[in-house]
Amino acid sequence: MLIGRIYNLKLAVRNLERSVDFYQRVFTGLGFSGGRYWQDPYDKAQTVVFGNGHMYLELVEDPNSIPAEVSDISGPRIEFSAERPEEIDEFHKHLLLCGVDVISGPAKFFEDLFRAEGVDDVWYAVYFADPDGRKFGLIYSFPD
Repeated sequence: MLIGRIYNLKLAVRNLERSVDFYQRVFTGLGFSGGRYWQDPYDKAQTVVFGNGHMYLELVEDPNSIPAEVSDISGPRIEFSAERPEEIDEFHKHLLLCGVDVISGPAKFFEDLFRAEGVDDVWYAVYFADPDGRKFGLIYSFPD
C-alpha cells in the first residue's frame, strides 16, 4: 500500500524576511536547515527553501495573507511527529529559547475523547504559531 509523505510544503507569508528569521530559529529544532533564496519561475517571486532530509519547506511572500486566530489549537494546523515523548519537552524548551509564544503544551490531547470511543490513542504535543498565525504542532502518539 502506498503511504503518502509530505515532500514539499510551500507557504505564503506576509513578510518574507521576518518569516525567514522565524523559521531559521525555530525549525532548526525540527532538523531543518538552509534558507536558500531563489527566484521561483512559476510564482515569479523570491522564494526561500529549507529542508530536513525528508521534506522541503518553501516560503514565498504574499502581503495579502490573512492571519489566523491563534488563541487555541482549533482550526487548520500542520503537525509533525516525534519518535518519543521526550522530544516534545526538548522542542518546547527550544521554542521558549527562541521567544516563540506557545499556544498549548506540552500536554496530553484527546485522551478522554479517544478513550470514550474505545480507542487507546493519546497525543502528547506542543503547539505554536508562526508570525502569520499559521499553527504548528509536534506530536507523540502513544502506541496502542
